[in-house]
Amino acid sequence: MHIHREDESQTVYGGNFVGEVHLEMLDEAEDESKPDIARVSFEGAAVTHWHSHPGGQRLLILDGRARVGTESDGELQLEPGSFVYTPPGERHYHGSAQDGGCTMLAVTWGTTDWEDQTPPTIDTELDHHHNATTRSTK
Repeated sequence: MHIHREDESQTVYGGNFVGEVHLEMLDEAEDESKPDIARVSFEGAAVTHWHSHPGGQRLLILDGRARVGTESDGELQLEPGSFVYTPPGERHYHGSAQDGGCTMLAVTWGTTDWEDQTPPTIDTELDHHHNATTRSTK
């Protein structure tokens, strides 16, 4: 038996994410037929780059307000308890709403195909969030 504690997270800056993200790998797949399972916490306005998964992805919003976007559906706001299924190969992104953080459980099949492209308006949102945080701490 292995028990994973919540404090065993890795902070992720840059790379395939915009903003601050904490990634906790709960279970790493032994082979491509099994999923990776992670708890991912996004600070306010943080979001992934566009990406897809060869075997699809399931997301369960645990707390906070989240968002997910696809080319066909645009961006959707999600509350705790929302469950998202992205089919194999669907280009998408996900993260927290502009006004707060969120935590989600991510279940992913196959190696993620990351793009070096952020979703629309993300840079503007992060600038707005940073400026609001800076003003409130002075």
